Amino acid sequence: MHPLCEGCAKLGNETPAVVADHIQPIKDGGGRFDPSNLQALCVSCHNRKTAQETARRHPRG
Repeated sequence: MHPLCEGCAKLGNETPAVVADHIQPIKDGGGRFDPSNLQALCVSCHNRKTAQETARRHPRG
């Protein structure tokens, strides 16, 4: 349904999306099968988002 990465689009770039990402992670209460909790991302944007979410859950310190 959404062929372009939503993260890249915010920066003005057109990159093919290859990952259906949960906007609110399932671990944080996001709906696994809720279509409104999904966004199309490229691998780079998905990896960046996942790393940020993991860092928030497990802060170094």
